[in-house]
Amino acid sequence: MISLNDYLYSGDTVLKILKKYSRDLKISAVRDNNEVDRIHCEFLNRTSDLLEHNDFLTAQSQKIREFYKYMAKEYPYLSFTFKGRIKSLIRAETKFNGYIVEYIYDYYTENGS
Repeated sequence: MISLNDYLYSGDTVLKILKKYSRDLKISAVRDNNEVDRIHCEFLNRTSDLLEHNDFLTAQSQKIREFYKYMAKEYPYLSFTFKGRIKSLIRAETKFNGYIVEYIYDYYTENGS
């Protein structure tokens, strides 16, 4: 059985750990015909995409902060704000865990095991 703990102390970044774990989990899920692990792997891939996107957004956020500082210094009487939102990874993980429980319940109801 593939466990995330096996990957945590490799010294890699979170993104690299997720990618390696997801890759191995997918191989294991296909080999064992484990639908729950396959779905979990898909979620991890989406999470990795969010993290890559988040790195980009962090860099852009830094540029916006620098721009904001410049504007505040050069135009002290100008009033403006920046607004935005990034979906929480914790919320996504909670949602996914709910999907797993629902899937297992439905499978159990249909198959009795």
